[in-house]
Amino acid sequence: MYLFTPDKYYFSEVPEYYAGYDKQCGYSPKCYNDQSCPNQELFGEYEKEAFIKAVAEMLSNEEQAQNSCYRIGKGEFDYGLFQTKGIKPNEDLDVRRTLTTDKFLKTLAKKMGKCELRNLLDGKCYTNVTLSCCNGAEQITCDPDDPYRSYDGSCNNLQHPSWGKRGNALKHPIAPCYSDVVSKPARSKSGAPLPQNRKLISELADFLEKYGPTTSSSLNMFMVFCLEVINSDMIGRANKRTQCSTQGFRGCRADGLDRSAFVSTLSNPLRMPADDRYYGESGISCLNFSPQEKANDRCELKHVAERNMESSYLDLSSLYGDAPHYDANGKLPLYHCGATAPVAESAPTAVQFAAIIGLFGKLHNHCVDRVRSCPKCKGSVQERCRALTIGVYQKIIYGQLLPLLFGDELYNLCGFDCEYNPYAESVVSQTYKNGPGRFAHVWITDEVMYKRQGKSQWRPLNEYFRNHESFDCSATLAGALETPIKTDRLADAVRALGF
Repeated sequence: MYLFTPDKYYFSEVPEYYAGYDKQCGYSPKCYNDQSCPNQELFGEYEKEAFIKAVAEMLSNEEQAQNSCYRIGKGEFDYGLFQTKGIKPNEDLDVRRTLTTDKFLKTLAKKMGKCELRNLLDGKCYTNVTLSCCNGAEQITCDPDDPYRSYDGSCNNLQHPSWGKRGNALKHPIAPCYSDVVSKPARSKSGAPLPQNRKLISELADFLEKYGPTTSSSLNMFMVFCLEVINSDMIGRANKRTQCSTQGFRGCRADGLDRSAFVSTLSNPLRMPADDRYYGESGISCLNFSPQEKANDRCELKHVAERNMESSYLDLSSLYGDAPHYDANGKLPLYHCGATAPVAESAPTAVQFAAIIGLFGKLHNHCVDRVRSCPKCKGSVQERCRALTIGVYQKIIYGQLLPLLFGDELYNLCGFDCEYNPYAESVVSQTYKNGPGRFAHVWITDEVMYKRQGKSQWRPLNEYFRNHESFDCSATLAGALETPIKTDRLADAVRALGF
């Protein structure tokens, strides 16, 4: 949410409530005339208690990370689905601060009234309240004469060097719904738990299949994978982590039939209904799930958002990684379909995803060959080619993709003119993250065409996530381009439901 003047954007630091918020959340307390605030004199005591709990949880997580009972093994049905990156030395303090603040807010939720806590998180009580454990701020030094983008997103805005940097929190434009205002899942207006996630998805998919139209749009599965590339480039995945990287933490038994006896704070088992359209026939009733890591490295007393593990700029950060990795000639080491190491290590991913983002890896290396063939080339070849590759990527997004998705009128109205605006904070919002992801499954087809040497065959989507090297990259891209998606199903179904 932001206020607009002819030449500046001002983003609110506090998530906004609106007139329909109570209706949206159902349970929300009526605090319109309540001006009460928590007593700050108690904050010091609560903070000490929270710090002890945070350190204890980190130590417990480290112990569990070393115990194979808690970790998903190679023989389990979803091995590799929840790869966890280790905490880097410079991230250890940030994670501990976030945990401390999380414990602190949960303590407030138990000891304070909901209206008091809501006023605090709304910024109506005290301005810029932070816990004492976060005294001081990160100092980022920028070179104003450096012509190239940084790898971690810092210094791309010289006035605000941390804007868009990897590891930052996504922005909350709208206050989230929690039953305790802080972290507990929202409940229905009657006070009962909300429907299971998988049950809701399964029932929606059944409804769309039964009542949705059969016509297809001009878009195709290539668009779905392309949007996933952009989403990964701007957000990345940040699950709760420990000092060492793992294949994920088990919340379910190895066969997926029930919860495991070894459930840690790093896992959140997801119950599966017996009639689930995707897992019901296989008998799987429990899915491992790694909760998204929260980010509150500055210990601010406000609603906490999820951590962004890539820079939020459209800069191919998921392709290049957070640090430069080139060979002696300035080329990127490429794997199957042209994917770089950061992409290859982010498995599981579909072959189509690797092939699409791999096109830009190949472009970078092609640029290096051409530039080095010129005897008069000067400056950093790899950085010049990186700048060209990012430029081509952005040109496709702004010049072709966004106008197609939004239409020219909305595209022009939104002002996607690519002009640099030092007041526009480059931090992806929760709305962006939830918007494309919430109903993306209704676009994805059960089968995707594989077109090789002029011959076409339809193959189940899940096949493309396994044994990448067995797929021809050009054949997967050609097939995705000829696999139509029904983007109009959701809109028509929503109208039929009367929403």
